[in-house]
Amino acid sequence: MYDYLFMWWDGLVFFGFDDTKLARLDGAPVSFLDKFKNKKWLVMTIVSISVISSVIMSETSKLGT
Repeated sequence: MYDYLFMWWDGLVFFGFDDTKLARLDGAPVSFLDKFKNKKWLVMTIVSISVISSVIMSETSKLGT
């Protein structure tokens, strides 16, 4: 089950432009934390989560009125 979850987290595409996997070409071991080492992915994820959270919070505050 861990292998299937890791494949889903890591990405299922064989060919692509994912620069989080470049270190593997040099023989670096695969880790669950590889995505968090990529600054571009991390910034985009944090910004996306922040925007989505703020929209959800602003819309749920309007539910009671």
